[in-house]
Amino acid sequence: MFGAILRGQLRPALVLTLLLCALTGVAYPALVTGLAQGLFPRQANGSLVRDAGGRVVGSALIGQPFARPEYLHPRPSAAGAGYDAAASGGRNKGPTDRMLADTLVAQAVDAAVRDEGAVRGGVPSDLATASASGLDPHLSPASARLQAAGAHTPDTLAAADSASPARQPAAPDTSFRVTFGGFVDSYVAWDAGRPRTLDRAFTTTAARHAEFNVNLAHLEANVSAPRVRGRFAAQFGTSVQANYAGEPRVGTLSGPDVSRYIQEAYLGYQLRPGLWVDGGVFFAPFGQDI
Repeated sequence: MFGAILRGQLRPALVLTLLLCALTGVAYPALVTGLAQGLFPRQANGSLVRDAGGRVVGSALIGQPFARPEYLHPRPSAAGAGYDAAASGGRNKGPTDRMLADTLVAQAVDAAVRDEGAVRGGVPSDLATASASGLDPHLSPASARLQAAGAHTPDTLAAADSASPARQPAAPDTSFRVTFGGFVDSYVAWDAGRPRTLDRAFTTTAARHAEFNVNLAHLEANVSAPRVRGRFAAQFGTSVQANYAGEPRVGTLSGPDVSRYIQEAYLGYQLRPGLWVDGGVFFAPFGQDI
C-alpha cells in the first residue's frame, strides 16, 4: 500500500517540485540575466554613472547629497543624510500622521525655505518628502525651477519657460488610430488525480495532466478616434475551452464551437464628454455579455 502511495502521490510531487525548481530557480534566471546583459547591459548593471576617468561615482537611479550651489539639491532620502543605497525602505507613515507632519516634513520644509529660498505654503512636495523607495533622485520641474531661480535672472527663466514644449497647450487629438496587441499565459501541469477528461464546464482552470500548454492567449485590435472607440479580440487556450464548454448553442453563430474564440467585439460612440454608448460582445468572468 505504501508503495502505491509513493508512486501515485509522493513521486509526482517530488518530480514536479524538482522540475519547477530547475525552471524557476535556474533556467528562468539564467535566461533573463542573459537577455538583460545582452540587450540592456547598462541598466542591468545598475545604470552606473562614471566620471571622466571611468571611476564609478554613483547611479542614475539613486539620489546623492549635493550641497554646492551649482548642483540641484536632491529630495529627502529614507537612508538619511548619508543617502546609503543599501538602506532602502519607505516609512510607515501617511499624510494624516501628526508625527510625520510635525517632524520629518516640517524639517524638510524649513530646509527648503532656508536653503532654496522657497516660500512657506509653496514648497514642492518632493522637496519635503522622499519617494516610495526612499532613494529616487528625480525632481519635479517645480523643484528644479525653484533651485535654478537662484542662479538665473528672471529674463532667462521666462525665456526658458516660453521655449519649453511641456508648457505649451496640447492640441486636440483628431487622429484615427488602430493599434494591435496580444497576450500569452502558458503553464506546466501535473495532476496526481489523473483526470479522466480534459475539460470541466464552468471552471476557470481546465483539468490538465502531464503537459505544457497555453492557458489563455489573445490577439486584439483597438480602434480609437475623437468620438469612436472599439475593440476586437480573438482568444484560445485551455481555460477558454473550460469556461465556454457549457455555453448554450443557438443556431450556428452561438455555442462553444464559435463564441469561445471571441473574447470581445464592440464599438462605442461618445454622445458627450464622459458619456459613451457601447454595443457588441463584452468580456465577462463567466462567459460573454451582449
